[in-house]
Amino acid sequence: NCVFKNDSAFNGKGGAVLDGGGTTDEIVYIGGSEFYNNYGYQGGGAIHLYMDTALIENCIIDSNSSSIGGGGIYMYDGNAKFFNNALRYNYTESNGGGGILIDNGNVTVENCLLESNYTLDGGGGGINIWRDSVMISNSSIVRNSSAKRGGGINMAPDAALYVLNTTISDNYAHLTGGGINSTGMTGLDFVTISNNVSGEEGGGLNVFNPSWNPSDTCFIKNSIIANNFDSTLTFPDIQDDSTVLVSAGYNFISNLGNYEFLHNNTGDFFGDTADITIPNEGAMKLIEINDPKLGELQGQPY
Repeated sequence: NCVFKNDSAFNGKGGAVLDGGGTTDEIVYIGGSEFYNNYGYQGGGAIHLYMDTALIENCIIDSNSSSIGGGGIYMYDGNAKFFNNALRYNYTESNGGGGILIDNGNVTVENCLLESNYTLDGGGGGINIWRDSVMISNSSIVRNSSAKRGGGINMAPDAALYVLNTTISDNYAHLTGGGINSTGMTGLDFVTISNNVSGEEGGGLNVFNPSWNPSDTCFIKNSIIANNFDSTLTFPDIQDDSTVLVSAGYNFISNLGNYEFLHNNTGDFFGDTADITIPNEGAMKLIEINDPKLGELQGQPY
């Protein structure tokens, strides 16, 4: 229940809070606190965690900044849970993660709002994930932006990401992946990705597996990916450079381009009004539109 405001670590880490004990048995708890306009040069405008077991809950982390990653929170190694926090208007100049930078560690982000965070370099306006495993659930990642990749979320090849019951919308990336830029193992379940924009491919979701890590897969289930935009006008919703885009069923994808969902297409629908999408076997076109107004759903008893 503390307020940290206008604190600075001009040559160090963690503008307001730094835990740098360097031992894995330390436990950090931060609850019911507010962080405004703090600055940490070497990562963590508000909070820098190092090799900890940490719980941060019921906090407001607003308008903090860093020069080297994690405008709001920088996490290195350890285990952490971020619960019921609002991270807004945080900024980092490099290394990405306008809201949160996760550099190794097992992290859970639950019931959080990441809104209007920004990174100039490094990817991940909302969250940048370098390594290890991250789960995001019951959260909203909205209106974040990146001057490079991953307006909402950016992840590196050594990372694994599972997103459940979360909205990712109105984010912007100057390059690829307006909503999510994925180069690691990714699972999406009950996720809505909409109204995101990218300067290059993958307005909603960009999936890319580098040659040195070709086995990672993106699984999508019970999700909506629609009404996204990219300036190339070719892959507004999904760009897949990996051929490992896997449906686990019951998705609505507005535009898949010429990509194919592998494995189970049960219950999948697409609604590409521009007819760019090549229909996948087992998927059905949900909407027919003949004028600018939304058409009736096909097969309904009117």
